Amino acid sequence: MRDIQGCDFVSATRLVCASNDASGELFPEDRPVLQVDLARGDSTAGR
Repeated sequence: MRDIQGCDFVSATRLVCASNDASGELFPEDRPVLQVDLARGDSTAGR
């Protein structure tokens, strides 16, 4: 992803991000809206 303008969590493991990338090199759409699904991790990690 490039030129990310912002992301919002829509669930505990899903982000929706708006891109300002108009190059068309990574995705066929100009300025795509992208969904990012994150793996659910152990909430006690790093403690």
